[in-house]
Amino acid sequence: MTERSLSKLSDNELIELFAASARSHGNAVINGDLPVAKKSYWKLKAAHDELSARGDQSRINLNRLFDHSELTVRYYAATWLLALEPARARVIIEDVSSGGPSALAGDARMTLRMLDDGSFKPS
Repeated sequence: MTERSLSKLSDNELIELFAASARSHGNAVINGDLPVAKKSYWKLKAAHDELSARGDQSRINLNRLFDHSELTVRYYAATWLLALEPARARVIIEDVSSGGPSALAGDARMTLRMLDDGSFKPS
């Protein structure tokens, strides 16, 4: 997947790619499948970066995934939108920290801790 091929996708197609990559990445993290986790992370990041390059109006559309049926998709959308939708994103991250699969819950708790102590500044 190249920057050039991503630039040809619509915002909706990028959001679908982000969701599919978030699902794959989350499941790989939960199952301890590092090669799949790494590969899907880079796809997730590439979709996010292309939306970001188009501006906040494109990037904010990831908030549609806040209501996705899959926890992993909601969680990764929330973590990548903390700067634009901090209150809504935090609620999702708090939910994951208290009741999500252990690998995601630990990551969510660390994210919240770093937000609260100021060591993580969403952008």
